[in-house]
This record gives sequence, C-alpha cells and structure tokens, in this order.
Amino acid sequence: MSAPTASMLEIEHVIGGQHSRSGCFHAYPLDKNIVISAVGGLVCISDLTDPHQQAFLRGHTDTVTALAVSEHYIVSGQLGPTRTRDRLAPVIVWDYARRERRFQLDRHTLGIMQLAITADERFLAVTGEDTLVSVWDLRTGALTGSAKAEQVPSFIAWAPPQVAPAAPGRRAAPQNPAYLLVMAVGNQLRTTEVAFSQATQSYNMARPAPCGLPHSGFLRTYPAGQVCLPDILTGTDSGELCVFSFANRIYRRHFPAGPGDMAPQLVMENPTSPTQAVAFAGLQRILRFPIHPAFFAFFALPPAMLSRSGLLGCGVAGGSWQRRNLLSFWDLSEYRVLARTPMSSRPRALRPLEVAAHRGAVTALAATEALILSGGEEGTVRCWSRRTHELIAQFGDHTRPITGLQFDLTAEQVAHSCGPDHYVTSYDLKTERTLGTPHFARDEAFTSLTQKATGEQELITGSASGRISVWDRDYRDPVVSWQERGGPVTSVAASPSGRFLAVATEGGDLVLYDLARIDYQPAPSPAAAARRAPPEPLATSAGCGHSAPCRQVAWAPDEKQLLSVGDDGAIRVWNFYPTP
Repeated sequence: MSAPTASMLEIEHVIGGQHSRSGCFHAYPLDKNIVISAVGGLVCISDLTDPHQQAFLRGHTDTVTALAVSEHYIVSGQLGPTRTRDRLAPVIVWDYARRERRFQLDRHTLGIMQLAITADERFLAVTGEDTLVSVWDLRTGALTGSAKAEQVPSFIAWAPPQVAPAAPGRRAAPQNPAYLLVMAVGNQLRTTEVAFSQATQSYNMARPAPCGLPHSGFLRTYPAGQVCLPDILTGTDSGELCVFSFANRIYRRHFPAGPGDMAPQLVMENPTSPTQAVAFAGLQRILRFPIHPAFFAFFALPPAMLSRSGLLGCGVAGGSWQRRNLLSFWDLSEYRVLARTPMSSRPRALRPLEVAAHRGAVTALAATEALILSGGEEGTVRCWSRRTHELIAQFGDHTRPITGLQFDLTAEQVAHSCGPDHYVTSYDLKTERTLGTPHFARDEAFTSLTQKATGEQELITGSASGRISVWDRDYRDPVVSWQERGGPVTSVAASPSGRFLAVATEGGDLVLYDLARIDYQPAPSPAAAARRAPPEPLATSAGCGHSAPCRQVAWAPDEKQLLSVGDDGAIRVWNFYPTP
C-alpha cells in the first residue's frame, strides 16, 4: 500500500493560538492589515480585511517562541525539539515575498527567546535559553559572532546603522556602517558593536560592555527596551521608564510609569515620527509622561492582552472554550465569533443543564434531539431529558472518569461509554440495564469512543497506550486492533458515511484511515490476531499538526473538512480530499 500523503489533508484556516509571548505577534511594516503570528509550530500570515486569506510557513518541529519581521524577511525561532534527541533550536529565515525558507541557523539549544533585525536588514541578533547571544549575516546566513551571558537577556534591540561622517574637504566614500546591539542581562544594560574590520575584510562582533549606572545602588532589571536616538529607553521591573545616553552609554534619568508590578512590557520607536516613543505597559488606562522636550511615552494594554488566545476546545457546532471561561460560537464560513457565553469558573466542570449533574467534573457529553448523556469524574453515566432537564436514567458500571460517550446510530435508546478502567459498556436507556458483557482490554486505558455508520456499526476506541481497537457487539474481545505510531490517542471520530476514521494523538498530529480497507473478520486465535498486518494510514497532518496534544477532532457533515483543537490554543480547520 502507498505511504500516507499530506496532499489529501491540508490546513485551511487557524483560529486562535497562544500569543502569550509579545514577540510572537507582528504587523507587517508596509501593510497594517497584514499580521504575522506564531500558532504552534506554524508561522501564520493573515489579512485582517479577509479572514480567508491565510498563508502558513512550515518547517519547525516544535512551538515557535520568537518572531522578527522586516520588509523582506520573516525570522522565526522555536523551542528545542521535545520529540527527538536533537536539542538544537533552529532559527529559520523566510523570504516574505516568496513564502519560502532562505536560511536555517543552527547554533542555539533549549529554545529561542528573542530575535531582532537591523533597520537595513543586514544582521540578525538571536538570544536563547542557553544564554547565548549570536549575530548572523542575513545576506549569507553566516555567523558573525557570539557571546555567552550569565543569564538569559531579557531584551535585545539594534540601534540605527551608524556611518562615520566624511572629513572636511574630502569626497564621501562608500563606507561599511557600524551597528550597535543593546541587551539587558540581569541588572545591567550592555552594548556590543558589530563593525567592519579592514584587517579581516569582514564584520566582527565586539565583547559586550556594560552601561554606566549611578553609584547609589540603582539596581533594576529591564524587561523591555529600544534605541530612540539620542537615547536608549528601557522599562524596569519597578514600573519606571529609564533613559540612558546613547553616545556616552551612561544612565541619565528615570520616570515612574505606574505601580511596581506594572513594568513596561514593550518600548518601541514611533514609526510615524522619529521624535516620539511608545511604551506598552500592563495598565488599564492611558498615561502620558514627558521624557524630555522631544519625547513622550504612552502606556496602554500590552499586545498579548489584545489578542484572542487560549482556545482549549471545539465542538461540532463550532463552539470553543477559552481560558477566560467563555463558550464561543463561531461562524466557520466567515471565521468570526457569533456569540460568547460566560460559563462556570471551572473550565472542565461543564453544567449544560444548570443543575448539579455530577459530584465532580463532567468529563464527557453526547446529545441527540431529545436526550443528553453526561459522564462524570466519579465514573457515573447519566441520561437527561433535553426538554424538561429531568434525570431519566443513570449507570454506575465504571470505576474511573468517563472519557467517551456515544448514542447508538441504529437505536437511540442504546448508549455506549468507555473509560480508563479498561471497559467499554453498552446500556439500554429505557430499561436502565447494561446490555451484554462489557468489552474489556487489560492493556488499554480508553480515552475516546466513536461508532461506524456502515457494516455491523462497530464501536472504535482509542487508548492512552496508543492502541486503536474495533469492537463488534457479538464479541467480547476486539475484532481488529493496531498500534498508532503517533503515540497516545486522544480522540477518534468516524466520518458520517462511516468510510473514514480520524485519529488525534498526544503528539498533536492527525491521522486518517480508510475503514473500508480493514478486514473485520475476527481472528481464530490471539496468535493469528498478532500476525495480522495493521492498516496503513491514508493521510497524516505531515508536520502541520498541533505543537501540543490535540484534544479533539470532528468531521463536517459533508466530510470535506475536519476541525481539531489542541493545547497549543488553536482551532485548525482542515480540507480533506479523498481519492475515489
């Protein structure tokens, strides 16, 4: 059978994402309607005027933690891979116009923290969790120099390129400009020069030198800063805006900007005027402070608070959970929020009936037009009337939290459940009795449950061990079982026609199987079952999946799209192109 392909499954749109790092959300310098953001392991280029216009840059193997954007380049850095033994955290330089990779820079380990590009796009500065500061030539992709700090720098910023003036009476000759990199390390502000050497005919990085501070015990840390000539502006952990002289590299003055725990989180030069600076701090109101006659500072909400982040779950109807405990309903044709509803203070404790449905959290739900099934943390399955909200039946067969519920596709009065206690159980809701003998698998802690719509309407389960099993109601043991290569299975969903199976994994990937190609005849013996070849995947997400565990996957009614949601805070919409 041919290898799984990614062409059958392609990403259509991304909603949300964890923009908790201020460096992972940028506007394109030449077009205010173009936004570049990091969503899991992808770099997403979005048009604010058209939600259908999204482009994705793929190449990272883990969560993207830093971005830098200029006119011609997008630079992205990631965490050190957590799924492989290689601890390198690559930095990728992308060509903005062509949307393709230009360089991959391999130097740092553990993870990338900060990226900065010079104004003329000549050099790139990188800092990582390994406390290394490196400078790269963006024309060649070569390393210009590096320095080891005592701890991770809290910010880095480039000064405008400096060209020495020509001597009086002499014609100005083309010169190689000098560059100054400013960084904050602990309670020190340091600068390092990147200058052209006539001896080596190349740029070299000098050793970082600290800026001068008062002798009266002025100790601060600097979470953000920027070079705004003729000064260097920094925010401090004490809620102050501190000014250093660029020419002399010494402290000049500082101004209180707000409460001590509200340090300025971003200081930037105003792109509309070279004589204004803008600072974003964690304040709920706008403040204005004079720095000196040519400068002003404005304090407002940080960019991270303005983004819609923290999406944790998604339902078939387009609903999603947020960490702010809101249930959002999306229009998936326009990718916009139709409504938001405040919910319980506990995101896992769903209370759809506004009654005490279970002693603990509600861990699973299923619904029809007339009934609602709820599974509890204590292992109880309860059936409710959707019209009157009355309890109709309850079952206590499980000893662990319910992880999967399914109304039978052929008989609405029959329901199925599973849990990490290794059992799959069926119920008759009218007689309140358990049907037959529960299915049992000693090595499988079930995490999800679905049902085929064709053939014998077999049940399909996924487990924390990564095993997928198919169960026939006439047999206690699974008729087909195989190991998913992507690790623990978090969600399984059979397509409405019953032909395809979508599997979500702890690694964040989606895997699709063609259920029509599977032999459902029970093996005559356990040895024969072990010798049976596992089914081959039909398609995979191929590096475009979630960078954190994928928690749920669901099919669109026409089987042309899928929805997935993961711990990386993003809802992904996928297009599916099956072969006839």
